[in-house]
Amino acid sequence: MKCDKWPPPPSKKRISLAIASSILSTEPTRELKAIKASLIARAAGIFRVDEIIVYRDKSSRRRDQEELFTLLSYLATPPYLRRRLIPLKPELRIAGLLLPLNIPTHDLPPRPRKDLIMYGVIEECSDHACRVYLGRYGTGILRVERRVPQGTLIIVRIVSLDPIILEEVREPGVYTGFKVIRGSSLGQVASSYKARGYAVIGTSRRGECIGSLVPGELGRGKRGMLVAVGGPRGSVLEDAGGYEYFDAVVNLVPFQGTRTIRSEEAVLIALSLLAHPDEVPETL
Repeated sequence: MKCDKWPPPPSKKRISLAIASSILSTEPTRELKAIKASLIARAAGIFRVDEIIVYRDKSSRRRDQEELFTLLSYLATPPYLRRRLIPLKPELRIAGLLLPLNIPTHDLPPRPRKDLIMYGVIEECSDHACRVYLGRYGTGILRVERRVPQGTLIIVRIVSLDPIILEEVREPGVYTGFKVIRGSSLGQVASSYKARGYAVIGTSRRGECIGSLVPGELGRGKRGMLVAVGGPRGSVLEDAGGYEYFDAVVNLVPFQGTRTIRSEEAVLIALSLLAHPDEVPETL
């Protein structure tokens, strides 16, 4: 079974990642904070995460949440639209250090082509059409049946060239990146996702050994999976307030050889073991 395709398809089930907002607090400089945020965003892109929820853990300050949210939102925004969508902030003075995601909707060809799927920003609308900003490609015309607010970010397909005519795409059939969401407490985030039909999986040294679980069974029959990773000074159990918020709490690295596992490492390990197990081909 071949399992390499570009552009990659969206995941069969939605994957969301909840991370503690205090994870940047251990880094002494903005440069190191930027690198850590980049590594987390890269891991999310690699495993086709749909949402990252930055929740407030017990050791975080509001400034921590805003800083991580800003960096991840910048990375999630297509490079050709950042000047239009993201205001200048002190956290972004080191934007040049951020690692590019290079997901399909960020890495565009030099020239537009028919059927290309990409993001655009609504500039203005009349009753039946909107002008959409497309970065290096200039603008395109989108036929609409309703007025769309100026500044709205949408996914479009190029229908024809010269001039560029677009259509809005609801289900693009390719991975288009992740949204970044501010969350409150982990308990509230977990409860919300449970109510929406997600399996909620916590990661902790105090969890059940991953070797005794079948990852594919954790999300069976569910709409998607929420994977929660705690901060450097606590655990998801402390942040949420107990086991009852989770469908499972797992130790992903039995007998770990280092005293601690850094947050960016925990995210990569968690997603590599838990995300999309039903898409892994059988060994020949």
